[in-house]
Amino acid sequence: MLYECHYRTRQSRPAKRWQGSIYMISHTGGTYDAVVKGDGSSFRIFVGKHGYGHYLCIPAQGIGCELSALDDTFWNYEQLSGKLSKTDIVTVVEGIACLPKLARSPDI
Repeated sequence: MLYECHYRTRQSRPAKRWQGSIYMISHTGGTYDAVVKGDGSSFRIFVGKHGYGHYLCIPAQGIGCELSALDDTFWNYEQLSGKLSKTDIVTVVEGIACLPKLARSPDI
């Protein structure tokens, strides 16, 4: 699945834009195993649900954190701040927001 990514660089500069993609490897209930790619980076991500919300693991980067709703890109961005570059964070959180729709797709 393809999706658009962007962020504003500065008030006087236009937004940076690029295309992200997410490929679902597997999903069971509320647990997802997927690969997100964008702007030259690629991440294998694991997203799941627990009693108080969601979590994200990116084992190759040594990252694990709590998430809000999967489509809450503002909160999820904040949770990853300082752990990846701005471009990579946007790629990951926008990909996470696509997971429920992708899981419903008959193509996976």
